[in-house]
Amino acid sequence: SSSKTTPIKSHIIHTLINHVHNNNNSSAGANACQAYVADVTSKATGQRMSAPSAQDAWRNWGISTDYSNIPIAAAVYFTSPCASECGHVGVHVGNGMIQHQLSKRVKESLADVTKNHNYKFRAWGWNGGVKLKQPDEE
Repeated sequence: SSSKTTPIKSHIIHTLINHVHNNNNSSAGANACQAYVADVTSKATGQRMSAPSAQDAWRNWGISTDYSNIPIAAAVYFTSPCASECGHVGVHVGNGMIQHQLSKRVKESLADVTKNHNYKFRAWGWNGGVKLKQPDEE
């Protein structure tokens, strides 16, 4: 069944996740985490929506501070000790793993993102405010 609030089909999420895993076609440079998330999610939505910083994106599109069940392809927002006015963001690729842009693209667990970089989990949300339908919602 389809839903007006969740217009993206799960096969699109698989395409998105494959894109993230393969690190293809993002123009985001070093430390351009929000630009990377915008590039990746545009592969699912067909429209590139971004914000000036991860902190602005969190203010606009953050949904939940519960990290126990982050949906696949959700943006995951963090505070950043080195750029408190900007924050940090990555994409949840499943099984607690986050793909994010630092000086290079990195895939690591949510626990490692916080431990290795001293980021603090802030919330998760949908980049651009567009909820991506999960595979179990079909």
